[in-house]
Amino acid sequence: MSTKTHTTLALALTVQLVAIAVLAGFGPVFPSGVDAAAGWRFLGGHALELAHALLGVLVLVQALILIVAARAKLVPALILTGVVVAVASGAAFVSSRQPESALWLMTTGWLVSLSAAVVELVRQRRQLKAGS
Repeated sequence: MSTKTHTTLALALTVQLVAIAVLAGFGPVFPSGVDAAAGWRFLGGHALELAHALLGVLVLVQALILIVAARAKLVPALILTGVVVAVASGAAFVSSRQPESALWLMTTGWLVSLSAAVVELVRQRRQLKAGS
C-alpha cells in the first residue's frame, strides 16, 4: 500500500472514530436492564444508535485492511485491537442487559483505537512529507 493510501485510510479511521463518539453522545439514552431482543430492537429502531453500530462495523473492516496492508505493525495492531474490543463490547452491551463493564470496555477500546489512529495518521503524514 502506498504511503498516500495508508495516510488516507488512517485519516478516514480517525474521522470515523470521532463520528462514532458523536453519534453515541447525541443518540437517545439506551434503556438499561432490557433483554437481548429488546436491546437489538431499540438499536434497530433509532437511526443514531444504528448509525453508531454500523459505523463501528465499517471501522472494524477498515482496521483489518490497515493491519494487513501495514504487515502487522504495532500501531495498526493497536487500532485493530481497540476496535475489536469496542465492537465486541458493544454487542455484549446490547445483548447482556447493558452491564457497566461492557460500556467501560467499549469506551476503552474506542479510546485506544482513536489514540492509535491519530498516532498512525501523524506518522504517515510525516512519511508522506519526507517523500515529497
